[in-house]
Amino acid sequence: MTLVRLTDQNLTYLKRTLREIQPAARASHIAEALGHAFGRSTYAALLADVKGRRPPTALLARFDADAFGRRLSSLGPAAPAQGLQRRLAELNLPNPCWKGFPAQDRAANDSWYYTCQADNIPNLCIRTRRKYAELAWDCISLDPRYEQATHGKSGSALGRRMFELFQTRARTRPGKPVYFGSAFVGTVDPVDPGIARQLADDYFEMLYEATRSMKDAA
Repeated sequence: MTLVRLTDQNLTYLKRTLREIQPAARASHIAEALGHAFGRSTYAALLADVKGRRPPTALLARFDADAFGRRLSSLGPAAPAQGLQRRLAELNLPNPCWKGFPAQDRAANDSWYYTCQADNIPNLCIRTRRKYAELAWDCISLDPRYEQATHGKSGSALGRRMFELFQTRARTRPGKPVYFGSAFVGTVDPVDPGIARQLADDYFEMLYEATRSMKDAA
């Protein structure tokens, strides 16, 4: 399931995109199904959770394409939802959790770092090559007051969880990927692009939730 920061911009973008994918469905039905896709009973409940939050403290949620499709079909005419999860994973959300770009694209790399710094989020990116990719993360983009979760005992525990997830998802996959680093900064390289996307969602969620607790306490 695709990880999404629940910002106003992302929800507006998703509603517009889903309308294009599901032209037979009513806008109100799209909105209600979107609420279900993010684990809420209604779209109003989703908006209530989102209201007042900005990108640095936005909630995270996984988009469940099956839940979206079931709810939309129950409300009225809708096209089959096959392949929706893959299509959504390829969308260019206004407030993404991470970015993918060619390994040699210095401008894209720098631009994404400054975006992360402005949003006060961990910098995760996938640098793509011809066959494999490099997944990289660096919490230097965070305000120093909020990066404490990536240091000391809490950082060590978080780093172990990240490494264990790497072992589960990627260690035995083609390319012989290697995990290097800590919760604060590190890489998985070389890694299958599909596995890199899964780990990027997982790692962002782990780092964001850990560091957001510092933001909320500040």
